[in-house]
Amino acid sequence: MADNYLVISYPDACATSSDRTHCAAEFRVARRSLGVVQQSLEQVTTAMVAAVEAQVAAIIAAADEIKASNVQNDHFTNAMARTCARQANIALRYLGQAADAIEAGTNQRDVPYWLAAADTQVGNCVDGFQTFSPAAQGLPAYIHLEYTAKKAASTLDALVAITNAAAKAAVATDAAVPSTEEDVAPVRGRRMAVRSSTVGSTGNGALDWLEPGLYAQLQQLQTSLNAEFAAAAAGGDNVERRELFSHHHHHRDRKSKKDKSSSSSGKSKSSKKASPTAGPMVVSATLNASATVGSSGYSTIQSAVDAAPGGSRFVIYIPAGTYDEQVLIETTDIVLIGAGADKTIITGDASAGSGSGTFESATVGVDSDRFVAFGIKFVNTAGPDNHQAVAFRATGDQSALFDCAFDGAQDTLYVDAGRQYYKNCWIGGSQDFIFGDAAVVIDSPKIQLHPSPSL
Repeated sequence: MADNYLVISYPDACATSSDRTHCAAEFRVARRSLGVVQQSLEQVTTAMVAAVEAQVAAIIAAADEIKASNVQNDHFTNAMARTCARQANIALRYLGQAADAIEAGTNQRDVPYWLAAADTQVGNCVDGFQTFSPAAQGLPAYIHLEYTAKKAASTLDALVAITNAAAKAAVATDAAVPSTEEDVAPVRGRRMAVRSSTVGSTGNGALDWLEPGLYAQLQQLQTSLNAEFAAAAAGGDNVERRELFSHHHHHRDRKSKKDKSSSSSGKSKSSKKASPTAGPMVVSATLNASATVGSSGYSTIQSAVDAAPGGSRFVIYIPAGTYDEQVLIETTDIVLIGAGADKTIITGDASAGSGSGTFESATVGVDSDRFVAFGIKFVNTAGPDNHQAVAFRATGDQSALFDCAFDGAQDTLYVDAGRQYYKNCWIGGSQDFIFGDAAVVIDSPKIQLHPSPSL
């Protein structure tokens, strides 16, 4: 209690004194007190995150046991066990990011979002079994899974509240207590309560991650790609086409990832690479054309995605056309650019009714962070009779989609977790067609309600 009082006393003491030396002394006490509080908070939250990580690992083990116990080989039980394990692994990734940030004392405003995303995935696991697999619910392994998930969710709820409050307090503290003694000066009449009002003006990170000027960069890149692709197609010259489809990253050979082949509707996923040239087509400081889908590049969207190294932006150009393909994106920093939402269409027909479950029904599913798309239409043609059928799902953090379209019936756009931003997008469906637990901003959309057989 004394330390907390001393932290608050710093601006109050300086407000009643014009003595710089006195203010500096109060500053040093305040900073020491803050250090003690922050260290204690770090220890508590680190221990809580570690406990949740152990619980989520137990959920994965229970999901595997459910699958092994499924002696009747119920399709939905197997599907939900597989999906649950995948969701739990995504939760572990988010927890790892949060733990690293807490330990380093960085990215404080990101931590609550990552913990909330982990919480969502734990909840999704249980919801999947409860919705689609009654047969699993009597199994001892499922009872253990559900109990463990509830414990993890309870701890995560507390962690989100603690870290969110800490992030907001850090903004107020940084404004109220100078970071160096040289900045100390009498602050007559300005109290902590006044200074803490900066929390409202700086926000809590909901859109701070969005790169200024990204939309304009994407527009410019799309225009250039469309023009060069059209010119190359008209000339029929593969050499000219290679200028567009150049690689500026060194790609390591990859083996096919586990579960990816099962989520691609059986489509071929060759990893044929386009011929490299002297260098990339540089459009801006951050965006280059990295790969294309088509005759001079990769045979499928998935094969182009699988070639991305991760860790830096990898731009995939998808020329005009309809691509009947289910795509799973697990690599960070993927950028998909189409020829326009009326020209580049990715379509699929997986649905909960066909046994995929909601999560795995997505025509395009994004599990990774910092995904960007521009000028693409995502479609699920399963129709309302097949229940949940997702056209696009985003589960990673910091997804941004511009000038895109999403079309389906039930559950078209699944804004699952993390922070997401949609600008100038068209969204159509017949039931619950925008849903999820993400912190999402949908900016200037056009939303279309399709007629439903039930209406």
